[in-house]
Amino acid sequence: MHIIKLQKQVAEDGADVIKDEPGLKMIAVIKESPAAKAGLTRGDTLLKIGDADLNKPDDLFAAVKRYSGQTVAVKLLRNGVDKELSVALNSRN
Repeated sequence: MHIIKLQKQVAEDGADVIKDEPGLKMIAVIKESPAAKAGLTRGDTLLKIGDADLNKPDDLFAAVKRYSGQTVAVKLLRNGVDKELSVALNSRN
């Protein structure tokens, strides 16, 4: 899968400021990957894997490494609706 960090521009004290939003937006899902097999789709916002919050790409990489070879709950936002899916992660050698 390919992800980006969510940010938005907001007015704060008379100036435009870029603020991080929670989660990581999926911009592509690789066919036959654990993400695709679990039903994750382009446009989903990943919020949490297991008990790891996903606020930057490094959080995702650390969580995938931590839960390698396990089936883990993934919390996400899809079209404004909270969802939870189980994802069987590949083992990393």
